[in-house]
Amino acid sequence: SYMTTVGSGLLCRHYRLTCLPGVQPARAILSLASPADGSPLGQALANRGGAGGRTGAACTGVPPLIPSPIGAPCKAGQTYTLPQCSDRILVPPTRSGTARAAMDEQPSSSLNVLEAAAVAAPMDVLIATSDHAGHGMFAIVERVINQILLARRIGAIPYVYIGPAVFAPPNCSLRSQPYYDPRLGDNVWDYYFVQPSGYRLGDSTAGGRPVRSVQVVSPETLYQQDGLPSGGSAFTQAYGSTVYYDEERM
Repeated sequence: SYMTTVGSGLLCRHYRLTCLPGVQPARAILSLASPADGSPLGQALANRGGAGGRTGAACTGVPPLIPSPIGAPCKAGQTYTLPQCSDRILVPPTRSGTARAAMDEQPSSSLNVLEAAAVAAPMDVLIATSDHAGHGMFAIVERVINQILLARRIGAIPYVYIGPAVFAPPNCSLRSQPYYDPRLGDNVWDYYFVQPSGYRLGDSTAGGRPVRSVQVVSPETLYQQDGLPSGGSAFTQAYGSTVYYDEERM
């Protein structure tokens, strides 16, 4: 079925990743998929290794969540599906008039034209994820930091979601997150750290402004990508050159 209960409060759903053409690094907009999209969810869940398992039917290497060469944008029209399990739906409910609803929350007499435009301006949310069931805690943290840096660079609101299952690329089976503990909730990040923003997962507004899109990026692509013309990287790289990143922050 489209939604399958796996434990108290957890629902598994298929999500669609739709390419944002021309942007680098490659990003995709996350949305709920229709029941007909992707492989049957029950089959994907059958490959899951359990809450403490480190591997399912693991793929070779760490392919990008959004299939595209490192440093290259994905192509317009490319879409992929993946299953995720969570207490809350990862994306806001689809409804019209979201910008108007955000405006209606403010007394009209207290807003001038510029303030009204600022309130109505839509925002993008970037969900920082983990795409590898074999990563240790600080490998996860390192990649989350990269995604938060990217969110700030593009003006998006970051939200970290390390759920019961990794964000497995389309050609990989659903694999469980080894640090997930159902007694502590569905988001591993919240066990140890605070969120980098005040956004709540699934909300349709952020700071009184409507959420235009919820986006994801391939964590491993950021980790491996040299994002600057000088050849240095603005992202953390434990196994590569970090000169630019370190000097900029010393």
